[in-house]
Amino acid sequence: MIEVEQIMNKSAINPLPPNFAKYINLVSDIELEQAFDGSVRQLNELDKNLLNNLADKRYADGKWTVKEILQHLADSDRIMSYQALMLARKDPPCCKGLMKLCTLKMRTPQAEQLMT
Repeated sequence: MIEVEQIMNKSAINPLPPNFAKYINLVSDIELEQAFDGSVRQLNELDKNLLNNLADKRYADGKWTVKEILQHLADSDRIMSYQALMLARKDPPCCKGLMKLCTLKMRTPQAEQLMT
């Protein structure tokens, strides 16, 4: 088997998707593996007592708690990761509702093709 080294960093994204450019430009131009390692390190360095004290706080009545927001982000990340895996394998999309929302926001021929 031939081993291929693949570079995955910010500068490799060309063209930059207009809807995501402002977010992509917020990150350093480093290898994806380095970014993951840095994220894990930052999570491990978080003050657990502070997080526990904030967990059930809401910024306003009727709004989500910090714990609920973090759970929502984790769930969304899991869905997007699975969707990325399916796209990489060229499997049909599993979350048509999510893909429809993305298609409406992106309006690209590639996004439209995912819906068919």
